[in-house]
Amino acid sequence: MNLTLTPSACWLCVSFDGLTANGMDALCKHPGCSRHRTNAAAGCSAFVREIGVEGDWVPEAFAAARERFERHQEEFYRRKRG
Repeated sequence: MNLTLTPSACWLCVSFDGLTANGMDALCKHPGCSRHRTNAAAGCSAFVREIGVEGDWVPEAFAAARERFERHQEEFYRRKRG
């Protein structure tokens, strides 16, 4: 899973319509795109920046979900190494 933030993250786009319950995926209202975007941090080719949105803003739900994922990943690799 790619959690690297890009300048075209979904939540900075005019078509952003919220996050899914897991906080990691975005909902898109752009007519030419799929509704469910699984890589919200990277955005897509239909990205159009929302006027007035700060470039470094990250939704609180995404930041919390990313933190949980990274903790889980660290624990997984720690157990794997024994």
